[in-house]
Amino acid sequence: MRALAVIACLPLLGCFEAVDGGACGSDNDCPGAACTRVGECAEQPYALRVSWTIAGQPASATACAGISELELSIIDPSTGTAHTVRPVPCAPGSFFYDKLPQSYTDVQLWSFGLSGQRGGFATGSSIGSGGALTLDLAR
Repeated sequence: MRALAVIACLPLLGCFEAVDGGACGSDNDCPGAACTRVGECAEQPYALRVSWTIAGQPASATACAGISELELSIIDPSTGTAHTVRPVPCAPGSFFYDKLPQSYTDVQLWSFGLSGQRGGFATGSSIGSGGALTLDLAR
């Protein structure tokens, strides 16, 4: 049975929802573990701040001109399972996950133009990042 769990709503950074495959909706569903932002129980979740620049410039209203929104995916490369958040506003320049399973290490970021067309793309890995990953979106 598919369960839809509203996980978190971060001011100015968008809300995220997880459609889980029978996993968790809250920490109460995970005895001895935490319910992560991707709807999976994890004994040792980690935190990750994904930051971005636009063509080498810090994200700002000016640098993000022409970008309507971003799409951010965190991926478990061993399974290909992705958790995607959209829309993510460009100008704040970062998005914070407070609880992720250790296996979700690949990050993808897409920009979308004012007409909805895909724009820049960036990818990276949180392995060895110390909980902070910066990606540069090309125009």
